[in-house]
Amino acid sequence: MNYSAHGWICQQGDSGVRASWDPGHKGALDRGTQTADRGPQSGSPRRFWRTATVFCVSQQSVSVIKSGNVKRNLETKHAEYYIVNYPPKSELHSHKIDARKSSLVASSSLMMKATTTQSNVTEASLSIVWVLGRHKKAFTDAEVVKECMMSASSVLFSDKKCVELIQQIPLSDSTASRRADDLSDNVGGQLISDLKQAELFALVCDESTDKTDMSQLCVFTRFFDGHNFVDEFLTLLPLAKQTRGEDVFSALSQFMHAAGLDVTKMVSLTTDGAPAMTSKDRGLVTRMKALQTNLVAYHCIIHQSALCSKLCDELAEVMSTLVKLVNFLRCNSTLQHRLFRSFLEEMSAEFGDLLLHNDVRWLSKGRVLERFWNLREDVADFLQSLNTKKAAEFLTFIQDKVALLAFLVDIMGHINTLNLSLQGADKTVVELQEKCCAFETKLSVFINDLEGGKMLHFPNLKSCMTADPPACFQLISTFLHHLKVEFDERFKDFRKLKPVFLFVAEPFIVQPDSEWTSVAASIFPNSNPSLLKMEAADLQASHVLKAKLNEVDITIFWSKFVPDSHLSCCKETGDFRAHYVWFNIFL
Repeated sequence: MNYSAHGWICQQGDSGVRASWDPGHKGALDRGTQTADRGPQSGSPRRFWRTATVFCVSQQSVSVIKSGNVKRNLETKHAEYYIVNYPPKSELHSHKIDARKSSLVASSSLMMKATTTQSNVTEASLSIVWVLGRHKKAFTDAEVVKECMMSASSVLFSDKKCVELIQQIPLSDSTASRRADDLSDNVGGQLISDLKQAELFALVCDESTDKTDMSQLCVFTRFFDGHNFVDEFLTLLPLAKQTRGEDVFSALSQFMHAAGLDVTKMVSLTTDGAPAMTSKDRGLVTRMKALQTNLVAYHCIIHQSALCSKLCDELAEVMSTLVKLVNFLRCNSTLQHRLFRSFLEEMSAEFGDLLLHNDVRWLSKGRVLERFWNLREDVADFLQSLNTKKAAEFLTFIQDKVALLAFLVDIMGHINTLNLSLQGADKTVVELQEKCCAFETKLSVFINDLEGGKMLHFPNLKSCMTADPPACFQLISTFLHHLKVEFDERFKDFRKLKPVFLFVAEPFIVQPDSEWTSVAASIFPNSNPSLLKMEAADLQASHVLKAKLNEVDITIFWSKFVPDSHLSCCKETGDFRAHYVWFNIFL
């Protein structure tokens, strides 16, 4: 129920007093109706306002809202003084009304200002935690950031309000942790929502063990959101007990079910090739194919290239001994490590220390070898100065295996160069396959270069060669031949896809009726070779698209510029263009 007096309509509710100015009221007493606000959802409880009459000029009210009480108050107390001193329609009455109005606006603005400030500091807190999370910093660093901001603002700004606002930003450890959880839930929810709307998506799974001996299944996703390709980290699933194929499948399928993801939209699954992932009977890929028969499985290209680089027994023994040598100098004794670094400093060495080897890191082996080779003379001098049996054994190792060490430095440098070229964002499988094929050709060049005695691609090996070839020359040659065979064997499946890759990369030079359509049909069972040929002919007839291909990346070309009219049959037969999208994946 609401009433009005002298132009003001006042209502008192659960959350305070609502007042509105109505200039149409001339001091008369109006009786309103009791109202109820219904929530946004059907069936939500009604919220009733408990109304109270407040006289604007006198700021008086009645305890019980009855028309008689209000009328009596108006005719007695109100009329005796306020109506006499502030006659209606008079200038005094107008000034009094304006003063009361300004007072109400000031109190409302104060409340609004407090709410706005609280909202701003909360947003600032979220922004700081977001930046800390992106840089993988601890939650405790949030307080340090706040302290830095306060110190900088006190110097840069003369206004103390800036420092006071920064002081209000909540950045304690527990608050930062909650903020991170809120951000994670929000970002994860947006990603899941976008993933549900995508026509197709691909997953990349890798299982590894962290430093607490907890096995973690890391899952990435890639999909096309209608405008761009999206590569995002999807989830990290703990595997508390065993890591068999059924355990990995159970964790992944439960997550997809809880997130509401349709497994039939998954077109490809990339793994690290572990038995739990690729086992013929019980692996993750086999179990997922039981749910999605057209699923295409890939083995990570970078992982395959690392497996190809596995050393033979004798070279592995040399590498193992070198790791022991590095550990002897760095980890055997803190005193010895300090003396070694001081020795390198006195000798003005190029580097101040050796690198520790980490077998999990693909590039670690090559970098450890390269650092040791640059410091080998200083290392030999330091070992000689120790005068211990173990130091003498390592010194003998360096002298006897210098040729093999030089070869390992050269060949691991080439392999690391390949590995780095395969890494990075926005790489398509076409580019990765080309780089792997190029390295296979380079291996033939390396073999001919070594056997011809020129060793142009093995500068370190050449620098330690004598007039006669070393006894290990045959071992080195055998390893290079074996390395070439490994690359040929592991990447033979990708060589079969060359016709399709060529069409994707150069769709205007490949004949529509060539073998690429049959190869595509063998990969994607829903593809129709005859319709693909017709669509390819329509595509090649467009001079505009041909010019556009020379201006943009092939990923952008296929996703944004090729119209659906040129690929209508592909939409009906499994969406070949979308299948190309999944070639551009974390391989």
